[in-house]
Amino acid sequence: MTAMHRLFGALVATLCVVAEASATIVVPEGTSIVGEPTSLLGYDAAFNDYVSGAAPVLSDSDIEFMTGDFALGIDFRSDGVLRLWDNLGTGQDLFNYTLQFSLVDLAWPLENIWALNTSNLSGGDLFFAILDNNTFELQLRDVRFNPGFTYADVGISVDEPSTLPLLALGLLAAFAWRRRSANGVAS
Repeated sequence: MTAMHRLFGALVATLCVVAEASATIVVPEGTSIVGEPTSLLGYDAAFNDYVSGAAPVLSDSDIEFMTGDFALGIDFRSDGVLRLWDNLGTGQDLFNYTLQFSLVDLAWPLENIWALNTSNLSGGDLFFAILDNNTFELQLRDVRFNPGFTYADVGISVDEPSTLPLLALGLLAAFAWRRRSANGVAS
């Protein structure tokens, strides 16, 4: 293998690694969110009263949902963080919910959901499952927050197809075609 082949291979590998690292993006602000169960209360962007069954849009300035008992606030942020707020603040309450959220206008499929910061939880478990390209489920089982209106953060990412791997493949194909043409090999 010539030095040129090794250099070109290293370039293609680097482009693919860079493309993979940049493929994950956050959830865009303005994405519509539908929450289940219907007892979730949606908070619209104008800070009006809670409206059951609303489909608010992701806004960094608003909390999007509250549970029907007003115990848990659910705040989506465009940086890919879903913040779960303890709206009771006693540190003694157990939170047991199964919640589903559909990101309606999502351009790319959900890629991953993970516990990001649970340092304010003093007990219980969080479970996550991606149900389809734009819907995920979040379960809180006997979750207890530290006293004082604390929160836990969940990370959400979507997979944006990148053009860099396609560019690298195109360059590789062009290089191979040029090499074959220079060697007199018919296409």
